[in-house]
Amino acid sequence: MDARQVANSLRRRTKRRSYGAYLVVGIFLAAILAFVLPTVVVDDGLQELRGRDRAAGAAAVRYARIALDNPFEKALTMQIHVDAVERAHCNWSPEPPLRGYRVKLSTHTLFGLRAKRMTVCGGGLTAE
Repeated sequence: MDARQVANSLRRRTKRRSYGAYLVVGIFLAAILAFVLPTVVVDDGLQELRGRDRAAGAAAVRYARIALDNPFEKALTMQIHVDAVERAHCNWSPEPPLRGYRVKLSTHTLFGLRAKRMTVCGGGLTAE
């Protein structure tokens, strides 16, 4: 057998595989991750707050959503929980409900693990 015959016999034995199905499934899963997961973020801890405390907590959650560091962290964050709302000397704020309040938040991942603790005081957000 010469080289041409060996190459032809090997070509016949190898099965051509189509990766189109894998591509379709991958695009489908990416679409689920991109559109479904970020909308599941729950503002927990606001139900027991009333009046200005609730407004300050909601404003802090909005502020924390914007301040999450990277898209991977945003995709994994399932819950932003308001741990405490207290009066403080935080007078400057981009949102009026936050003036005079310090709000302590924590983020939780898909599996309920606490990922990060944050404090919003006026216009500044600090990670602990």
